[in-house]
Amino acid sequence: MKKALGLVLILACILSLPLTAAYLEIQIPARDGKSLAADLYFALPIVRKPTILIQTPYNKNFLRNFSLPFELDKYYIVIVDWRGFYGSAGAAVPGYDIGLDGYDCVEWIAAQSWSDGKVGTYGGSALGAVQYMTARRHPPHLVCANPTISDLKKDYGNFYDGGVYRKGRMDEHPEFWDIPTILSHPSKDSYWVNYEAAGDYAAEINIPMFLATGWFDHFPAQILSDFKDLQTKSNIQVRAKHKLVVGPWSHLTMNQARQGDMSYPEAVGLLETMTAAFFGRFLRGETNAYESYPAIQFFQMGDNQWLNTTDWQGYGRREGVLFLRSFGMLGRSPELNMAPAGIFQYNPASTVPSLDDTPVNFAALVENRSDVLVYATPALSQPLKIQGGVKAVLCVFSDRLDTDFAVWLCDVLPDGRSIRMAQGIQRLRYRSSLSQPELATPGQMCSITVDLGELALTIPPGHRVRLDISSSCYPRNEKNLNDGGPMYPPVGSGLIATNSVYHSPIHLSRLIWEFH
Repeated sequence: MKKALGLVLILACILSLPLTAAYLEIQIPARDGKSLAADLYFALPIVRKPTILIQTPYNKNFLRNFSLPFELDKYYIVIVDWRGFYGSAGAAVPGYDIGLDGYDCVEWIAAQSWSDGKVGTYGGSALGAVQYMTARRHPPHLVCANPTISDLKKDYGNFYDGGVYRKGRMDEHPEFWDIPTILSHPSKDSYWVNYEAAGDYAAEINIPMFLATGWFDHFPAQILSDFKDLQTKSNIQVRAKHKLVVGPWSHLTMNQARQGDMSYPEAVGLLETMTAAFFGRFLRGETNAYESYPAIQFFQMGDNQWLNTTDWQGYGRREGVLFLRSFGMLGRSPELNMAPAGIFQYNPASTVPSLDDTPVNFAALVENRSDVLVYATPALSQPLKIQGGVKAVLCVFSDRLDTDFAVWLCDVLPDGRSIRMAQGIQRLRYRSSLSQPELATPGQMCSITVDLGELALTIPPGHRVRLDISSSCYPRNEKNLNDGGPMYPPVGSGLIATNSVYHSPIHLSRLIWEFH
């Protein structure tokens, strides 16, 4: 290894690279005789110190162009291509548990002369998922893990929202998924029961974990639930050492001030500070502020401040409600008399655009469409605070056997921008059960609940609360053809549906949220 490092120094001189930091391409042996391609980042002098391991399916070479988030005088960094991907393409084995590769990488690193025997893992999304898989294999020298924007317990909800296929997410990285199998199980059947049972292993975690997500991330509700499981099910020695940060971020904009059409500069910095403290505490044995941080820190948008709790599920348990009323109104009380329903036509050939997952302005691109119902409060005189789950309970009608109802919660600013803050969708045939679909009877009233997820948001005085309702959110979610047939055929133009939302003393369509 020292000869190899010497060659790197020569190469660094030739390429005019800084002599105090460089990387070395290495091969890490796996237990099945295959080898995994990796880059070892280091700074001179070569001394024994801890290592941060990053396992990626996105090509380790690309990370050479980005600033590494750690000081190389404190850590070695090893970045490994996943088995079957890029430099490790030759190690492909169908169905192989890459958690075993994580174990092998950790133990190989710990055995090197430059390692002090302590290894931590780092990364987000797919790079976070593999950390859970590695940790459950209990490599002896794995000290801590920092999986972000990734949920531990994979379930049906990773692939279907209210029974509606999450097309946008699957299309991002189809190479990760067996999409034909996923589409062949649109209901929450025994396939998903077994899938979820295999991924429910919080009780197997025995190292401290620092998690992070954003309110606009793919799965904030699931990550909040995962954290609760870690607090109550993981090894008792580490339960109090886990931490979670939830910021005003989307999956691709973690720790950035700008989020779509909004900006949250007050949120920037905490994640970096806590990440440094986490690895400093557990890999370097530093006495720092990590263990004094609250278990959960979350950013309350609108108030634009960090709040904390030890238990998110028990934090916001009071309930607020706004009722849909005629003439596009939202109010604290329901209609006193029978009122006209909101009616629109949904054409699968002309879907409502989903835009991205950040807080974006819906006023022009969505709310001006004839197939979108819009309900709003007057300007608020008091702040409206959300700190927990959000859902819409709707009394609906369709002239088709099946259709979807999509709902968006918007914060309407005094300048007229209508900022989408939460969203959800529900397929009508799954209105009563995700496992037992039941087609609707055309012309018959149904009650549905649309889950809009978890949120921490204060809508201030002078703003308005707006609820947008339609029947598509494409391509985030696959369109419904409205014909009651197989849901995801390779081709099909579908039927136009006339859909309605009722609001009256006996049809209490409403928005419900939790707050502290």
